[in-house]
Amino acid sequence: MPPAAAGPPAVIWDAHGTLVLRAVSEQEVGLRALIAGGLSPFGLRAESIERARAYRIDAMLQWRTAEEEAEGFRRVAALLLDGVEPPPTPDQIARVGASFAAYDDVYRPIPGIREILDELLARGIRQAVVSNWPPSLRRFLDHHDLTRYFSVVVCSAEEGILKPDPELLRRALVHLGVVAAEAVYVGDRLDLDVAPARMLGVPVIHFSPSGLEPDAEARDAASLRAILFARLGLAASVE
Repeated sequence: MPPAAAGPPAVIWDAHGTLVLRAVSEQEVGLRALIAGGLSPFGLRAESIERARAYRIDAMLQWRTAEEEAEGFRRVAALLLDGVEPPPTPDQIARVGASFAAYDDVYRPIPGIREILDELLARGIRQAVVSNWPPSLRRFLDHHDLTRYFSVVVCSAEEGILKPDPELLRRALVHLGVVAAEAVYVGDRLDLDVAPARMLGVPVIHFSPSGLEPDAEARDAASLRAILFARLGLAASVE
């Protein structure tokens, strides 16, 4: 079988920790949700808080539809409010769950990342997102005006596959119409991003704007841009 023809380069992005970072604490998110439900935070039990948190972490990447996601956040609310006196009404539980589900503004794009996306778009570089994310990923990208940068969005909820399984990244390559050597992958996690990219032979940039990965190649947008543009063979600025 002849080798695939070379095409224009492409950039594939992880989402959380790479394009966006958390901007609101879990405590603040919980307080907002309780206020939305007309409830006080003072009646919560520590064990209920931990059960709700554990369920959310374990379950959210298993949700496959918007309906499952909405019901999942309602379940988070029910676990959180277990043992509250007087017991919350079903409507209050629903409102708390809906507040958790409206999480878009809990995150903010990383400073300087939008400028990189704009410049790549202006240069005709194809871009994709590959993310372990619940079914609301496309809504989330729309909310932050990020969708327009990406011709391909590969979401674990839609595909039923979680990183570090390299199949998720492989599907992005297929949708982009490029082979591994024609793409650059940018991600913040050694286990979920760097490892599967290397398994497929995709050039990868380890980017950690959170500072949680001290050995990352890039720690801010400026250093990422320099490395990324060098990998893509791009000049420093648009002519």
